[in-house]
Amino acid sequence: TDGWIWGKSPAFDLKNEERFSFGTLCAEVKCEGGKISSVKLTGDFFGTADVSLVEEALTDVPYEKESVKNKLEEISEMLEKCFSGATPEELSSLIVPENAD
Repeated sequence: TDGWIWGKSPAFDLKNEERFSFGTLCAEVKCEGGKISSVKLTGDFFGTADVSLVEEALTDVPYEKESVKNKLEEISEMLEKCFSGATPEELSSLIVPENAD
């Protein structure tokens, strides 16, 4: 089952950086048991809200692209305030790169 597979997943860290139309963004992600235990988002982007709100919202989300994208869609209003012009698809691809899912 997914619970068994993800529950046995070893802890790991990932750092990924990408240039988007809204600026450059770097994601430093720590995972334990198949879930995001912490994420730090930094870069040269424009936003009017504290990025830590998005970082906190992603804590305990399963480390798979669709789950991360769904969470970012849930908080899309906050996402726009933190990263003006960013989409849930772009950020989920940065946090869970194609080869990591």
